[in-house]
Amino acid sequence: MSQVSNTGTMPIAVPAHLSSPESAPYATLIRRLTTTATSQAIGLTSCAHAEGVSTVAANLAVAAAGESARPVLLIDTDFAQSPTQSMFGLAPGPGFVDALSGETKLPECIRWTSIPNLHLMGPGAQAVTLGAAGGPATFHSLIEILKLEYSWVLFDLPIVSECHFPTLISNLDGLLLVVEAERLRRQVVMRAKEQLENNDAKVLGVVFNKRQHHVPNWIYNRV
Repeated sequence: MSQVSNTGTMPIAVPAHLSSPESAPYATLIRRLTTTATSQAIGLTSCAHAEGVSTVAANLAVAAAGESARPVLLIDTDFAQSPTQSMFGLAPGPGFVDALSGETKLPECIRWTSIPNLHLMGPGAQAVTLGAAGGPATFHSLIEILKLEYSWVLFDLPIVSECHFPTLISNLDGLLLVVEAERLRRQVVMRAKEQLENNDAKVLGVVFNKRQHHVPNWIYNRV
């Protein structure tokens, strides 16, 4: 893995955490992910359920909003488990799949949060699969449109085995694997990485969640 970030126990994304010690790893990660590009689309996924992807994605989005002069967009694409809207105190509404299908205008799918500079797009209200909603050209077009408006477009994705839309992840600028520290074996993580790369994903590295006192010796921090 080319990039590794070690986080501690994850706080819920609220403005108060912007200046807390817990928020520092997120700000550091955003700076390390920053390139010369004016905008980046980054996905976050995991090998198994309950690894904390949504919490990591939410906090990373909050940190990005605090670091960037331009707005940041967090997109929740996990229809099975989508806690992101409730994290920010927002009710379900039109979202990602609605924007892809063209049934709802893009601005109507984007919500303002109470965090300055941070917008949110939920998974969507329509019972339409991502595969039916859009093909490769649709995913590419939507991502490029969003990158014109936002400095960061962060995708909260389902677990690797349930990511049934390779055309989306292949259009992202990078992907981060969220792993609960010491929960999964190295082989499981490496298989997930290989599966993603077989779908043309650019895996940037691992974000360790719920780390207590140390990381397993098979992890090398090469940031």
